[in-house]
Amino acid sequence: MGGCRWLRVCWMLALLFLAVAIGSTATASQGEAAELDQVLADARQALGLAAWDRLGEIELRGESNYFGLDGTARFTADRQGRFHLTIASPLGESRGWDGQAAWLGDRHGGWRRLHFREEESVLTLLPFLFGGWLRADDAYETRLLPRLPESPGVRLEVRRKDGLVPVTVRLDPESQRPIELRSRTRDADITTYLSDYRAVGGLQVPMTLRQQVRGLGNVLRFSEAESRPAPTAERYRFTARRPEQVRFDPNVPAVVEVKKSRTGHMLVRPLINDKEAGWFILDSGAGAHALHARSARELGLPALGKVLAAGVGDTIVTQFRKASTLQVGPLRLPDQHFVEIDLTLVSAAMGEAIAGVVGYPLFQAAIVEFEVEPPALRIHVPERFELKQGEWQELRLDGNVSCVEARFEGDRSGWFRLDTGASNMVTFHAPVVERLKLLEGRQTQPAFEGGVGGVSAARAGKLAWFELGGQRFENIDARFSAAEAGAFRDEILLGNIGQGLLRPFRVAFDYGESRIAFVPK
Repeated sequence: MGGCRWLRVCWMLALLFLAVAIGSTATASQGEAAELDQVLADARQALGLAAWDRLGEIELRGESNYFGLDGTARFTADRQGRFHLTIASPLGESRGWDGQAAWLGDRHGGWRRLHFREEESVLTLLPFLFGGWLRADDAYETRLLPRLPESPGVRLEVRRKDGLVPVTVRLDPESQRPIELRSRTRDADITTYLSDYRAVGGLQVPMTLRQQVRGLGNVLRFSEAESRPAPTAERYRFTARRPEQVRFDPNVPAVVEVKKSRTGHMLVRPLINDKEAGWFILDSGAGAHALHARSARELGLPALGKVLAAGVGDTIVTQFRKASTLQVGPLRLPDQHFVEIDLTLVSAAMGEAIAGVVGYPLFQAAIVEFEVEPPALRIHVPERFELKQGEWQELRLDGNVSCVEARFEGDRSGWFRLDTGASNMVTFHAPVVERLKLLEGRQTQPAFEGGVGGVSAARAGKLAWFELGGQRFENIDARFSAAEAGAFRDEILLGNIGQGLLRPFRVAFDYGESRIAFVPK
């Protein structure tokens, strides 16, 4: 069972998961350019963007329905284009842009910088709440699209200049304001509706945002709004930090009991609500904890919300289960949420009853040292850890999943997920295989990738070389995904690195400082 990509939670609201980017690069005719200029001028006037000349900041307050749970929402934006959205609910989170970077404040209390798809998502959806997409000419590009009889109104393709997937914007034929956004990420069509425009300090603001993804949806419905002559700069200052409620038991050693499954996956035995919960896969490729449906029932964990979870085979609709505590070794995490999934096939493949997956929240809270052979795991208090060998390099996260930069044959480089839940060496994502023509002139055999959502087709072959953590691997086994859906249909990251390339290292994960070390053994 190779290249298992266990879990990447697909946050429904586009501020978490709507991707934007490259549109057509064809040069528009002078007539088309003039028409586009007029359309954009009309939209600016319809939105009252001139009001920003005298406004310092706007604030919207109201209600939310996020992951199927009711809560409150607060959104602020200022003259400089900075913004901050907070959703307060059992599964609530925050998103913001400080003028230089996009940030996430997650439900566990940690803050981190966003990259890749998540950054694009934040910078596409939320600027439509205050006209930012029309004010940052150096960051966004637009082009006219043909009109459709079934969708009256001007259609535009809007993209971030450094993005990858276009978003289609439909303007209301009467008001010339944006009323609909459409995009697609992997295997999901995303539609966002903007409505109930109201004047806030002269600026026309949509007070209702609704989004639909595979029948699930989130809603922001603002009922109060105000404007201020000057921004409150402090609210847009974000810094990375770990969750504050994390506890380390000084009486429990850093070394954690682990074992390997027959597929090569590292397994740990956490305590959930201070009860033995069975064997869990330790997985840096999991954007959230996961729990087998039967285990959730046996533990009596309450269900809440609805979520889309993207696995290797497909994207599935499921729910969360909430635990009061999760403990792995000395690390004790409060108020943990598990995505409920069926791990029956996974258990069969591993020859072991698998109760769940331990993912992002564990890596976020501590410094985690990991060795594939012989299997070893140590969990450290961040403030007390010292890297005695090797060097730190940049670590980025995508959907709460660790990503590292690597090089490979053809002297090419890019960002790959680092997935300790995958037992193979490296799998290239299907769009990358197509774009870089990685199958041309290469002998391959049929293969498959397995995990949450089932299996997907792939080809197996040799790669001349791959370089990770300063070490070059020659003539390695590689997979070339042919997935038509799921996590391996990702067009932003190049692929997925598994345990096969980690064997020579002791790997130290430090999510809190956005860094990782590959220490040769």
